[in-house]
Amino acid sequence: MSPAYTVILSFVQSLTPTWRKSQQVNFARLLAAFIERPSLVLSDLARALPPKEQHLHGRLKRIFRFLSNPRLDELALVGRWLKLVYHFGSDLPDDAYRLYLPILLDTTYFEPFAALIATVPCGSRGLPIALTTYDRTDLAPCLPPEESWPPASYRQTHTPAASTVTPFLSQNHIEHKLIDLVWRLLSPALHGVLVADRGFARAALFTRLKSQQRDFVVRIDADTHVWLTSEQPSQPVATAALNSGERRWLPNVYYGKQDRVPINLLIVWDAGQAEPWYLVTSLADAAVTETMYRWRMRTECTHRDEKSGVLLREGAPLAPNPERRPVALSPYWSSGLGRPSHPS
Repeated sequence: MSPAYTVILSFVQSLTPTWRKSQQVNFARLLAAFIERPSLVLSDLARALPPKEQHLHGRLKRIFRFLSNPRLDELALVGRWLKLVYHFGSDLPDDAYRLYLPILLDTTYFEPFAALIATVPCGSRGLPIALTTYDRTDLAPCLPPEESWPPASYRQTHTPAASTVTPFLSQNHIEHKLIDLVWRLLSPALHGVLVADRGFARAALFTRLKSQQRDFVVRIDADTHVWLTSEQPSQPVATAALNSGERRWLPNVYYGKQDRVPINLLIVWDAGQAEPWYLVTSLADAAVTETMYRWRMRTECTHRDEKSGVLLREGAPLAPNPERRPVALSPYWSSGLGRPSHPS
């Protein structure tokens, strides 16, 4: 077992005060095993579990029982983790931004699986606050059932419930559900801003967020059509004249060649960069919009980790069963651990 187990157990206990002691111990042991053997192959993780004299089959069954426990209250872990990272919003550079909490959304693909992760920036890293994994062939992520979420009017309590595997009609619906979960748990004292890259740029998401009064900053491609005025025809956003080192704020424009979603547009071309950022936003302030997206770019270390080895080191395959339980593994990286068929 990892020498860091005692520290991990203390950390787990502080995050999950409502869990049973046995659940806390099993979770801490699983995290320590992941540190010792950074793999998603459950048999590899079982080899790192104590006691070493126990047969591997027995240790593997213990992992299965923990990950398939229907009484494991993961929503309590997500809620406590979110509160733990609130103070990182104070790292924003000016008092005018201190009530804003950038919530960075990103999807990592390791075919045929995907991990959808919401993080809060901390330096050059993103601290995961909510995540799910799913097989892209069946679109059945593991998420807490909505009836267990805390009421929107009183967010301190919820009905304890384990995450369940639920099929969705599309990947977009999975993204909507995770966003809804984060905002349900978000403190009303903070102004959450969804920040995402080009893979999330779509009119349906912008329309949905605006109808829910949730602010966003999303980067779009240079060839995306916008309407600079309602009278002129749409044109690729790249046609907006801009030189390297300049910024341009275009309020009250419309996104999409056909959908025409009202948004604000910020174009930022930093000196020395190959191309500008084209940022669509619901925010009314150009400086806040730029600050929010710069936090997204500062967390590239986390995105590189997710895409190059923390989730799947040395090509280790995820367990084939689609019932995967998402687990935040440390302040700096996260993963989804497989829930396999019961070992025979």
